[in-house]
Amino acid sequence: MSYIEALIKLGQLDNARQIAQRGKASGLKGKKIDQLELQLRNTVSASSLPVGNISSPSKQQIDGLVKLYKQGKLREALIQGTALVSQFPSNPMLPNMLGAIYSELGRYAEAVTS
Repeated sequence: MSYIEALIKLGQLDNARQIAQRGKASGLKGKKIDQLELQLRNTVSASSLPVGNISSPSKQQIDGLVKLYKQGKLREALIQGTALVSQFPSNPMLPNMLGAIYSELGRYAEAVTS
């Protein structure tokens, strides 16, 4: 699964999705693959974004993250927020949102460094 995580970090989302699907078809099960699939579902590939709009997440992506946070779905929010930070590393708002999520999870050291 670290290969899938590496593909996600490199922005090769279509390849990561294919590998995850192959793994599940071969019997791969568990929390980690479920988390990776959720992350892949909530991450938009760069090829599907309008040209010129790759430096900031869409309003829909931000609203989705805020909604998860407000609903108390903190683990899902963390996965989605981490994916957005990977996709939009220069966006200053996303680390702050991740910090709030980490804080709510009681992961204070990570909240400070996010």
